[in-house]
Amino acid sequence: MKKKLFLMIAVLCCMLLLVATVAACEDKGDTGENPGGDVTENPGGDNPGGENPGGDVTENPEPEVYYTVTFDTQGGSAVQSVQAKEGATIAAPASPTKDRYNFTGWYKNIACTEPWDFAVDVVNGNITLYAGWTGEDGKILAVENATISGMDILLPVRESVDSVSLANAVTIGGKGTWRLYRDILGVQEIPTKIATGASGRLLDGDNVFYIVATSSDAQQIWTYTLTVHRSYQAAISIKDPYGDVYDVESAYTYFETYSPDYSFDGYTVNSWTSSDPVWAEKGYVTGETSFTPVCTPNKYTATLDANNGSLPDGAENTVSVTYDQTYRFPIPSRKGYTFNGWELFGTSELITDNKGVSDGIWEWPSDKTVRANWTINSYSVAAVAEDDKYGTVKGAGNYNYDSYVTLEAVTNAGYVFIGWYDGDDVVGESEKLTFLMPDENLSYTAKWETDEAAKAFTFTSTPTSFTITAINDKNITSAVLPDYEGVSITIGENAFDGCTALTTLSLPENVVSIGENAFRNCTGLTSVTIPNSVTSIGDGAFSGCTGLTSVVIPDSVTSIGARAFYNCTGLTSVTIGTSVTSIGSNAFYYCTGLTSVTIPDSVRSIGEGAFSGCSSLESITIPFVGAEAGKTSYSYYQYPFGYIFGTTSYTGGMRVEQYYYGSSTSRTTYDDYYIPSSLRSVTVTGGNILYGAFYNCSMLTSVTIPDSVASIGSYAFRGCRGLTSVTIGNSVTSIGEYAFFYCTGLTSVTIGNSVRSIGDYAFYNCTGLTSVTIGNSVTSIGDDAFYGCYKLVEVYNKSSLNIKAGSTSYGYVGYYAKNVYTEENGSRLTNTADGYRFIYYGAKGYLVGYYGEATDITLPDSFTAYDGTAIENYAIYPYAFYGNTSLTSVVFGDTEGWQVSQYSDFRSYTSLSSAELADASTAATYLTSTYRSYYWRKI
Repeated sequence: MKKKLFLMIAVLCCMLLLVATVAACEDKGDTGENPGGDVTENPGGDNPGGENPGGDVTENPEPEVYYTVTFDTQGGSAVQSVQAKEGATIAAPASPTKDRYNFTGWYKNIACTEPWDFAVDVVNGNITLYAGWTGEDGKILAVENATISGMDILLPVRESVDSVSLANAVTIGGKGTWRLYRDILGVQEIPTKIATGASGRLLDGDNVFYIVATSSDAQQIWTYTLTVHRSYQAAISIKDPYGDVYDVESAYTYFETYSPDYSFDGYTVNSWTSSDPVWAEKGYVTGETSFTPVCTPNKYTATLDANNGSLPDGAENTVSVTYDQTYRFPIPSRKGYTFNGWELFGTSELITDNKGVSDGIWEWPSDKTVRANWTINSYSVAAVAEDDKYGTVKGAGNYNYDSYVTLEAVTNAGYVFIGWYDGDDVVGESEKLTFLMPDENLSYTAKWETDEAAKAFTFTSTPTSFTITAINDKNITSAVLPDYEGVSITIGENAFDGCTALTTLSLPENVVSIGENAFRNCTGLTSVTIPNSVTSIGDGAFSGCTGLTSVVIPDSVTSIGARAFYNCTGLTSVTIGTSVTSIGSNAFYYCTGLTSVTIPDSVRSIGEGAFSGCSSLESITIPFVGAEAGKTSYSYYQYPFGYIFGTTSYTGGMRVEQYYYGSSTSRTTYDDYYIPSSLRSVTVTGGNILYGAFYNCSMLTSVTIPDSVASIGSYAFRGCRGLTSVTIGNSVTSIGEYAFFYCTGLTSVTIGNSVRSIGDYAFYNCTGLTSVTIGNSVTSIGDDAFYGCYKLVEVYNKSSLNIKAGSTSYGYVGYYAKNVYTEENGSRLTNTADGYRFIYYGAKGYLVGYYGEATDITLPDSFTAYDGTAIENYAIYPYAFYGNTSLTSVVFGDTEGWQVSQYSDFRSYTSLSSAELADASTAATYLTSTYRSYYWRKI
């Protein structure tokens, strides 16, 4: 309307100007150049207000007017609007298209009853033209309450609807016809045209049917898919801002509008998007769908707590952060600390690195206070000793800033601490220096000086030990050693060596060791008291101290070194403490004044020649004999007793021949060792008597082996011809081979009840032995163990061994004996006065040996044993007369019925004739030679 009013005013103005112009022209007259004054030549005015300021109205005609023509295709394809000059006709646009319809032209009204004639009708204002349509013959044009898209028809119904009657609901073009089917092939027709399920009711969701439409001339057939959607409660998935399912709801499809109502921490929800495109237009869902929020992350404030540090200049203590986004905070500083990052206040959880850059996103939907996380710095403290010989220092290392540091100087015995130094500056005079750690590295030096009491010596030391290595003045007559509380003093190697003027020596109670050659050749010393603190006396410690007369070695000492009292010729008395475990080689070498020595049971090893040259020694008590307790053989010397006492330079003693190990062909070098001839008595107090311990100690007359001794080694008493008796204690379990070999003076032996084995040749050729008692524990006797013991008369056998008189079994133990008493297996050995030996099994007697000296004998029908038992109808065992080579005549009391066999059961045998046995010479030959290995019986 405003535009029309404006045009009317403009027209009135133009008319007034035209009247004025005509009048003006009439005043000027006709110029002939522009008769009629055609205004179309200069419609806008070439120079308005310029050369023609009067504005000649004939030069500026009224402007043209244009209107918009809009085309409403009423569901057809779009047609662009056009501009048309007022009063002009317009050209017809391209015809639109519409599915299932034919275009019938453009109309002035929406009902399409007034057609527009493009050749005649002109435009006099803004107008809308409407497309007219007529349905195609045989095509479905509409279905009540349904939408048609191409060949698809969608008909939503409420959830309570079980069927839909289509009889009057379908509009078809022209005079076409249609039918309703359940299948696309048109086989299962529904004549009633009621869409329902096979069970008489629609299913929730889509129910698919088919409409077959036919043109009126039956030339065209179209098949439409009809989907009857019965509304149901479809699942609605609500997603969070990250795209994950947050919640699940439900809404009825098609008919129920749905709008999500959710909020999320840290976000403002601006709108929602749906996976169902219909929802944005219609507000309802058509099936299961999901909704995703369109969000804006919220902003929060982080308040910075520097935690005793400080923020950079100009930095604010609050920072705006955005939820779910990274962030960055300023870097604070703090003396003596290293910044690790920012953490949430009240936790130790770091949320940034040491540059203030976040490790992740701001995940807290609220304002927060964050605090600086610090690690205290560590700085080094170097603490050194001016010289390691003075002492050591403790406490050096790395320390935290502003923490307490304590350095400690540990002073070695013999020195005095003078202070801690930083360069030339004294920082502390106490051995302990305590201070707070600054934020820098430090270095301090500990210094000492020598103690007055120690200046007389050259020494080495620790805080708890003081070792004298030398005395500075060798001509001293008396020596006073330093005495430091809690410090163990060691007199070191050669410390007082050669101090011949030394007569007085005071050893404090804290001396623990006397070193090698410590007082060697201190000939002026007459006595020395070794304190109870000493644990060892070193090699040669008092060697050559000829003035010493007595020494008491306290119980604290555990070892006496080699040559410890070497050549102490004035020594007459030695007491060895009960803790000594080893005595070194030549320890008491040439202590010629010693007459007796008691070695305590604690000793486990005695070195070579430990008492060599002790020519006055008469008796010794020793826990074992040999280099080391428990050994049965040695790498160097075979005969340990000679090893302990032996010397090659002493004459007049007992000679002990010794040799080194090797094969029989390599034993070419022999050494002669001698044991003092004064030695008569040895008492062994424990352990073992070792291999060859008393070998060839021919002057030894008495040896006591107590119950504490566990074994007697091989060769232990071999050749000890002076021994007359030996009592073997009840703890000895074995007697080694050759143990008493050739002990010709030995007359009796009692073998204890613990002995289980007697070795080969153990009592070989003990020609003086007259009686032996074998304990009940003996289970084996070695080969020839008692061979040559021809004077053996009585054998008391308490063991389970079947010792037989006249048998070589069990080492000849019963071979020579006249009486063998045994209790084994109900058998009984018995003898007769005239030298016959019998064994009884039950009531049967067996002649097992003859040990008489007659050259002719008579074998009567019966014998009488020592115990009075009559022995009748006896048999003769093999070898009963073996060895009786001087026997030339045997007279049988009864020569009838004798048989001989190589088998004890006589499964085959030879019968001897009475005539053969009646010849005394033949009978002797049969028994000693021809049938000596046969069993004899009389039937």
